Amino acid sequence: MRESVYKIDMLKKNYDKKQVLSISNLEIYSGEIVGITGRNGSGKSTLLRAMAYLEYPNEGGVAYKGFLNPPLRLKREIALMFSEPTLLKRSVKENLIFGLKVRGRKYSQGEVFEVLELVGLEPSKFINRFYHELSSGESQRVALASRLIFSPKTLLLDEPTNSLDSDGLPRLNEAIKYAHQKFGSTIVIAAHDKSWLSQIISREIQLHFGRVIDPIASIFFSRHWHRDERGELFYDFGDGQILRLKNSSLIGKKVGAEIKVSWIKIFYNQIAEGYFGKIIAITQNKDEVILSVEIGIERMKTIISKEEYLKEKPYVYQDIWLKIGMEE
Repeated sequence: MRESVYKIDMLKKNYDKKQVLSISNLEIYSGEIVGITGRNGSGKSTLLRAMAYLEYPNEGGVAYKGFLNPPLRLKREIALMFSEPTLLKRSVKENLIFGLKVRGRKYSQGEVFEVLELVGLEPSKFINRFYHELSSGESQRVALASRLIFSPKTLLLDEPTNSLDSDGLPRLNEAIKYAHQKFGSTIVIAAHDKSWLSQIISREIQLHFGRVIDPIASIFFSRHWHRDERGELFYDFGDGQILRLKNSSLIGKKVGAEIKVSWIKIFYNQIAEGYFGKIIAITQNKDEVILSVEIGIERMKTIISKEEYLKEKPYVYQDIWLKIGMEE
């Protein structure tokens, strides 16, 4: 049985009257490398700050290793790196050892040199540099090194690729793998760069206006909602096809509806009242086959069994028809 590091239950966080997080249930397990994705304003940074106990919810809670309010010894296991480098107005060395001093830990010059080398900064050149002598990319690396030096059990990274150049990205990957393997760190990364993120994470959590959307089991339609003359909502696929759902809802000032992949049924011959689309990709897994489908300007995924795949023999660019459950 996997050990739960974080258990988030009925979490709500508001800034004034604006709700920025609404998460009914979320668990993160020991040793995972989890990616949190979503557009700007989706709540990624707020969630990380809540997990670091720098923000507190209006309702619900964030439990770390079973504690809603963890003792100091457990809070000190958690390291959060902000999206913008936050350094002390001191030398690189002082920035690196500050966290150790706070924790009452001794350090060696070897430890300091090791983490600098790990993030791609030559110790002899950078150890005595002051914060204002660093580029934004170098500051980002020092910020990461200052978290790695105290061997965090949980490492939270907010947009860690910000400010990094082409040389910095491989170093970041190495540092994440180092923390995961050497310290056994549970790592949670909020990032907009999904192509980079997919190379290193074991699981993705997608946020949309503060709500968790399962990117494997769900699709979220949010961009093309309109109201008809009766004021009712409908979704425009951009090719004359529209979708009406009983569970469409307003999220803040945005409109969205979560569609479970299990609600989507695919047909290989034309049907009445179905949605016309094309298969654009096919991915075979052990027990199932994922079909990526395009309807107008929207893309979605549906899952079929191996038996159906072998019987119907679907292919890329094949015309298909779909029915989506929960329709009016």
